[in-house]
Amino acid sequence: MGRESNAQSEIPAQQSVAPHALALFRILIGAVLVSVWTLAMFQEAALSVGEWMLCIGMVLMAVFIIIGAWLRYIAAIMALLYVLEFALMQAAGTETNLVTNVEQAAFFFPALLLLAWSNADRAFSHAMHLRYGSALEWEDVRALPVNALKILVASAYLYIGTYVLWQPVWMSGVRLRSALLGSLGTKLGAQLALSAVPPWLFQWKLYSIKAFVLMLPFCLWIRSVRALCIGLGLILHMTAVVLIGKWWLLALASGMALFIDPEKIRMHAEARFGKKTA
Repeated sequence: MGRESNAQSEIPAQQSVAPHALALFRILIGAVLVSVWTLAMFQEAALSVGEWMLCIGMVLMAVFIIIGAWLRYIAAIMALLYVLEFALMQAAGTETNLVTNVEQAAFFFPALLLLAWSNADRAFSHAMHLRYGSALEWEDVRALPVNALKILVASAYLYIGTYVLWQPVWMSGVRLRSALLGSLGTKLGAQLALSAVPPWLFQWKLYSIKAFVLMLPFCLWIRSVRALCIGLGLILHMTAVVLIGKWWLLALASGMALFIDPEKIRMHAEARFGKKTA
């Protein structure tokens, strides 16, 4: 058993959950944010001093999210910076700038606000190390913000699934191949488009991916197929990174961690890092 939670006397049992899946999500989304903002620094040669400072600040704050230090304040500040970037892009009439885009801002803003509300530093964190002397100690958290994060992740997948269902570039394998040769694809994406993959196989793979993305937000809630869907989802996300360079979509892959049984995560972490379980 984990430490008897100090919060258990304040949170009714039916309204509380173990924090380990939430904490894993916190660590993973922090790592994604570090990657996204580090890439923004080195992929864009025309950054101003202010944009450089923003990137460095976001990377440092993302590191604090990973270790779970001052989480509520750090996550709230990052959320405000994302909404500020979103407002600036809207004012300029564009969907992207040198450091981020509307898609990222629309996902990370609510995700970071919910992370700040959720007390995601109640496991695997600097906060628990300071309080109990070990990062493996834990306290229960409220179920409501965790469920809100799950709904956010599922809604994002549903939006992406419907988006690719109707967008012209995703309507056929021929159009997608052309897009991979243009601005959509990475170098590896362009190589795939130029490969000898038969058109019918390319089309079949495209339809399979679209169907899977549409099913994923529902399958994540179904215990019997959850593990399979998470595994296939991770493969899909890595493929998206390799072929179209959408690194920030790995934040959605991080969101799948919220659906994992927190008890399994706790037992694995305690076995891996040496804490004895009762």
